[in-house]
Amino acid sequence: MTITLTENAGRFIHQQLAKMKQGVMFRVGIKKSGCSGNSYIFDYEENVNSNDHLFEFQDIKVIIASDALPFLQGSEIDFVKDGLNSTFKIIIPVVVEIVSALEKKRLSKIELYIFCVRLASNWQHSMYSIK
Repeated sequence: MTITLTENAGRFIHQQLAKMKQGVMFRVGIKKSGCSGNSYIFDYEENVNSNDHLFEFQDIKVIIASDALPFLQGSEIDFVKDGLNSTFKIIIPVVVEIVSALEKKRLSKIELYIFCVRLASNWQHSMYSIK
């Protein structure tokens, strides 16, 4: 499982954890949301549940629920500031590749369709192989 934190995300999480009592960890999850399906959840908590996985990045303990693993596989968690707003941002390399290819018009619609079908097939496979 390759999930990484950017330097900005690590710095921000360290700052937040320093304000909390010992033993608090960073949680990343997903929840059902609207018509599009899911949204990401970021929180801090002390307990690891039986269906959670615990990872450590930059000396930060990160809790990820089993059902969120397939959605986060290969991703990078960043923390970005834009004016008065700040938020965590999930960067998923395969999505970046698709958008880049479309912007450069390297994929025709049929090539994009085939790519997405193969991607969905691999994603379904990885969902079951993680368990």
